Amino acid sequence: MRTRFIFILSFLLFSSWAHALDDNIVEYREIPIKGKGSGTDDDGLYRSIRIPARVFIEDNVLTINFIVLVENVHVKVTNTFTGEVVYLESHNRPQSIEIDLSGEFAGKYQLELSLTNCNWLGDVYLE
Repeated sequence: MRTRFIFILSFLLFSSWAHALDDNIVEYREIPIKGKGSGTDDDGLYRSIRIPARVFIEDNVLTINFIVLVENVHVKVTNTFTGEVVYLESHNRPQSIEIDLSGEFAGKYQLELSLTNCNWLGDVYLE
């Protein structure tokens, strides 16, 4: 009887602890980006140039982590439905950039990273 009580109590404590951990799990999505511009193949996409950054979205906050050192990058986020530019800024030697899009409407946006010799594009979906 005592063993059964300890087992049930342990199970209840573990399940409530696991539920608390589940609430703290952060869900983010990686945004694939593709190169576009001069020096591309017939599809207009770069095939052999290393992607300079990885892009993630979490709670409508876009995070751009640069893998390689870039001297200057222009970042633009455009609402694809209205054509409105909701973010436009230049950054010099960035390591990471965070863009809070929580004030924007749900829908599809286009991220554009413009470097000296190429542009990188990615589709961002806000919920």
